[in-house]
Amino acid sequence: AVGQRQIELRDKNGMVLQSKIVSLGTGIIEVPLNFTIPAGKDYQLGTTPHSSNISPYLYRLTQGAQFPYEVPNVVSIKGNNTGNSEYAYFFNWTVKQAECVSARAEIKAVIDTSCTSSILKYAQDKYELEVYPNPAKEVVNLSYNSNEKAERIEIYNSQGALVQEETIRDLGAGKYQVKTTNLAEGMYFLNIKFTDGVIRKQLIIMH
Repeated sequence: AVGQRQIELRDKNGMVLQSKIVSLGTGIIEVPLNFTIPAGKDYQLGTTPHSSNISPYLYRLTQGAQFPYEVPNVVSIKGNNTGNSEYAYFFNWTVKQAECVSARAEIKAVIDTSCTSSILKYAQDKYELEVYPNPAKEVVNLSYNSNEKAERIEIYNSQGALVQEETIRDLGAGKYQVKTTNLAEGMYFLNIKFTDGVIRKQLIIMH
């Protein structure tokens, strides 16, 4: 008969650790339980009716059981409470080992700013950008050897997030000043964009 059963994971003393109510019909039924089971021993897997009606009845192999049934290095099914010649209810188990996940830990990365693309290196060689003072406090001056005006400046923090950007208003040929009072202390990267390339420089802020 069709009905509901509560399937329970219990400890060795019969205390319910996890449970799931499932709807069952006739025939062979695949039931996903998705129980997460810590490493241990003497667990019990059992079932109780979800109501006073004991339907649906479950299939029991009354003879020929040969315990233990093993999933190597994962689980060992050692017996049941009706005699070890019988096997009750739960056949064709699918068991998945937990993924090996370690606790998060802080790491520090060193970024090599000397590693540049060919376009970036071309712009650096052409414009000979200077950034000063560096470390900076309230302002940082940019000076580049060019008669062309830079178009835009972007400032990224050490996590790669864009924290400040502005269109460049030249103070003169190849000179510009950026206010840094709103930047927290730390390491940043300046991207100065020209029509034919980008210059990137590291900047340290110390208030």
